[in-house]
Amino acid sequence: MSVSIRQYENFYGGRPIAVLGGGPSLPADLAHVPAHGVTIAVNHHALLLMETDFMVFCDDPANIPALQAAIRNFSGLRISPQEAWSDFILDARWWDGGFSSALAVWAACWFGGDPVLLCGMDCYQGSVKYFYDRYLEEPGSRHPAHEFGLEANLAAWRPAFHCCPRPERITALSGPLREIFAQ
Repeated sequence: MSVSIRQYENFYGGRPIAVLGGGPSLPADLAHVPAHGVTIAVNHHALLLMETDFMVFCDDPANIPALQAAIRNFSGLRISPQEAWSDFILDARWWDGGFSSALAVWAACWFGGDPVLLCGMDCYQGSVKYFYDRYLEEPGSRHPAHEFGLEANLAAWRPAFHCCPRPERITALSGPLREIFAQ
């Protein structure tokens, strides 16, 4: 049964919330996540390393077998505009910026995270896209964002300051997003 995302506004007020991407920097970034922090996996990548409290995804799981399997086995709460797969009704003005990680960052801000820590978000730069190799061989694993240049990725993130609640709390722990979200 889905619940309104409105019920979770500031639910974790003042607690650190880590948004976990799948970039090569994720394993090192995890060392900086406080033990009492809330964790949000972007898609299923971080679930290869740890259990998380939330999982956020925008893609249709029917097109990505690994994502679909992870969603079915996930024990936390799922956030997605794909209503059939989500534990939340997104009935607040939310932002996804065209990708799952932006919706995850919006959710972390909506939940009241302070700080909101961006981990493993390397903007698909360089030859290594993820902290593990096998993902790129899975059906449905190629995404147009893999081909975006750095400036296109950064341009997609800049609207966070207009679309996320209290975006000044967002900090990128490493990678190109530090240009935008550095403290």
